[in-house]
Amino acid sequence: MILIASPNNRTGLRKHLEELYLLIDKKSLKTDFLLIEEKGHDNTLQKIKHIGPNLVIFGGRNWIIRNQCILNEIRSKKGVLFCSPPAQAEISNEEINNLCIYLQWLDEKKIDYLFVGSYTLSRLFNRSDVIYLPAPFSINKELDQIHYPLINTVSIFNDNACHKNITNTIGGVALSKNVERLVTNGIKMEYSDLIRRFGLDNITDDIGFIPPENYLSELSKIKLMLHISFSEGFCYSVVESFFKGTPALVSPAVSWVNIPELIVNDPRDIDEIAHKIDHIMNLNKQEYKDLTIKGYEQAKKICNSNNEYIKRWLSKL
Repeated sequence: MILIASPNNRTGLRKHLEELYLLIDKKSLKTDFLLIEEKGHDNTLQKIKHIGPNLVIFGGRNWIIRNQCILNEIRSKKGVLFCSPPAQAEISNEEINNLCIYLQWLDEKKIDYLFVGSYTLSRLFNRSDVIYLPAPFSINKELDQIHYPLINTVSIFNDNACHKNITNTIGGVALSKNVERLVTNGIKMEYSDLIRRFGLDNITDDIGFIPPENYLSELSKIKLMLHISFSEGFCYSVVESFFKGTPALVSPAVSWVNIPELIVNDPRDIDEIAHKIDHIMNLNKQEYKDLTIKGYEQAKKICNSNNEYIKRWLSKL
């Protein structure tokens, strides 16, 4: 029996853990999902003991760092999921420290496995207790009806993390000749100030935090999502955008996207960002539909590949 314990936040890590739970066939492998909401550990520890799993997969975040004493109290096999690739971990700084802590736990036998979302990390460590666990995606994979918004709307929907390259992205929008509306989901004050100074305040709509149940409907109003990051892991935002029928402009950090029109080769180059935005804004309905289908097909391909890999791994348990 596998227990998946996730921190109660809205990050790619939680999405990774939730999708893993949804992917597992409950008939062939008993699985439970535990959302951790407390800062301490007593309640969570009691819940884990009551469930009695054979394996606990913890989401690697600050809760488990603060409460590492819980590991000594759990008699089953246990592991931590660390999603960030090397560059993203280094940019965030905190993540690289956490990675070193998890590796120390492995060496000290406090945990049995370190699950990593980065194939590069699994290759670099090259040890049997560091296991590659790619991002699953279990939702219905049929392409939504393709929309073609009449207003040239672009979006920046992310968590404002330092590797998301928001300043250059805003700069590209400012130089674009065709963007009529920019939508953000709760952007930081410093970025709001730049938006005003770049002359975009009249076309910007900050709609704040988007509840999960409203996220896909908001995507359908967007003509182009902007996700031009310096570093990424799997990037669920882009996958969801493609499945919803909304193209996403990305950097080479989203390595599974191989559509030239949707790749900004140099995420520091605001002129290239502006040029790529304008190209997509100028597509006619058929060209836009063709681009949308390309994105959907590539997202479907990577999701199927990751899901099959995970199922093969689970079959070995």
